[in-house]
Amino acid sequence: MDQLEDVDEVLREIERKYSSSSSIECPKSDLEEQLQLLSQDFETLGLPPIDLAKSGTELLEQVVNNSLLLVQLHRKTISQMSDLGICNRSKEIKNNDLEKDIVHLKLKLRAVEGQNLKLERQLTKVNSECDALSKKVSLHNTETDKLKQYHKAKLNELVHHVNSLKNENHHLREMCGKDIDKYFSKEDRFLKILKKHKQTEEVYKSALQKLEDNNTEIMNEILNLKEELALSYLKKD
Repeated sequence: MDQLEDVDEVLREIERKYSSSSSIECPKSDLEEQLQLLSQDFETLGLPPIDLAKSGTELLEQVVNNSLLLVQLHRKTISQMSDLGICNRSKEIKNNDLEKDIVHLKLKLRAVEGQNLKLERQLTKVNSECDALSKKVSLHNTETDKLKQYHKAKLNELVHHVNSLKNENHHLREMCGKDIDKYFSKEDRFLKILKKHKQTEEVYKSALQKLEDNNTEIMNEILNLKEELALSYLKKD
């Protein structure tokens, strides 16, 4: 762009030099001086210099040829300047489009950042709920283990008591040798105790089953929360 401006400036300077005296007939010495200046200007523009030793016709031919070259150079300069203007306009349009794209992308980025922040909050909430459920499961497991141990101890105690009653009944039969009908009352007490222990055992089994059901429900809730979290990340991607 700077070179084209320099050429254009030189052309304007040449025009100023010769336009003012074009309508006035110059003396020969002045004409030679003007031709020398013109030759120097031609050389400045990269055109062939004028050979002042040649005849007038040949000098005129040199000036005409250089003038034609000068016209071509000027047209080329104008064309290049026009092309540069078009190129600059195209770049300006592209820059405007890029600026619009950047604004659009910034808005899109803000929206994505907002979604990410929302997902992070949801993730924090889900993690907190998972921790609470995990603690609840751990507590239920502890209570279940305690109930199992208690049930086992009571069952062993019941078995031991039943065996003791059986041994006592057998011992009484051997010692008395009497009709076993006399001992129906004791057998009835034994059956009542046995029935009571069986009822207690059923209560323990029911409690254990309820705890196991609660554990299953809690585990399902944890799985559902994990699935929701995974779906949230998939939607995010």
